[in-house]
Amino acid sequence: MQARRTRRCYLLKAESWGLVGQNWALPASDTASLLSDSPQQEQREPADAAQALDAVELKSAAQQDYSVLKEHLSKGAFQKADDETRAKLIQLAGKEASKRNWVYFSEVQFIPSEDLQTIDQLWKAGSGGVFGFSVQRELWMQNRKYWTRFFKAISWVTGERNNYRKWPGEFMYTREAPKGHLPLTNCLRGTQLFEAILQHPAFVKESSNPDWMA
Repeated sequence: MQARRTRRCYLLKAESWGLVGQNWALPASDTASLLSDSPQQEQREPADAAQALDAVELKSAAQQDYSVLKEHLSKGAFQKADDETRAKLIQLAGKEASKRNWVYFSEVQFIPSEDLQTIDQLWKAGSGGVFGFSVQRELWMQNRKYWTRFFKAISWVTGERNNYRKWPGEFMYTREAPKGHLPLTNCLRGTQLFEAILQHPAFVKESSNPDWMA
């Protein structure tokens, strides 16, 4: 009976992080320590993140290896994880993107959903549901796709003039950063790339309503 309760609580916890899905599976080990919301458990957040990360299947339709990203996230090395995420997106976008070392917004459509979902689930698992592309999309939708409001919400801009933070030093790479702060996408020259990522089929849930009504 206790095992059933533990399993159910773990599923509810994972569901609240958005981890339950095709790339997610319950770990075989006892997960009771992950479930408590007590201050003592919160102090062990890195260990909890490691357990959640172990539950993410590193699936890739493009034969990519996500073990390095997983390792960075398990250590709380979010800046390294952000750099690794950027490198993976460039590889996934194709040969031309790899040659120029950046992704053009029209190339995002060629990135497999499975890979974006794996990257996203790793970020959510490693941050307790605080970071990830799907987390950013949710906040973007909550702010009715108004970029300035959204950037304020995730703290990518500062001051009365909403100045964009200088990369990489002015961004925050800890679990104390605002929800949706990571991973980073360069928006200095426009939001087309970021919008293409947030609107990718990997993150758009099937709905009877059009996207603008969400």
